[in-house]
Amino acid sequence: MKINKSSIPRPHAAVNEIYITRKRPIQAYIKRAEKLMEQEIKELIIHGSGMAIPRALDVANNLRRFYNSFEIQTSSVAVVDELDHSENCEDDSRLRLIPAVHIRLSDLK
Repeated sequence: MKINKSSIPRPHAAVNEIYITRKRPIQAYIKRAEKLMEQEIKELIIHGSGMAIPRALDVANNLRRFYNSFEIQTSSVAVVDELDHSENCEDDSRLRLIPAVHIRLSDLK
């Protein structure tokens, strides 16, 4: 049996949103947020899912000193994976829930 894992569907990010992944260094996200602060963006939303949640929390914690308000929401994202049973040629699917975190930093100091 082979599992073809699907990736999380992500909407196009707004100007004030940052989607965190495991691949980029944390410092790159902090620099991006600092550029947004220079543009006087009053509210910043940081998204992380699955294994990127700790990194999203680290980024938000580093930026917290620049904002007066800090709000965290959690959610789960449903992803459908395809199961390939090659010997009897039956394809099935399974639903997988991936945890996600959404951190809203607002009221720029």
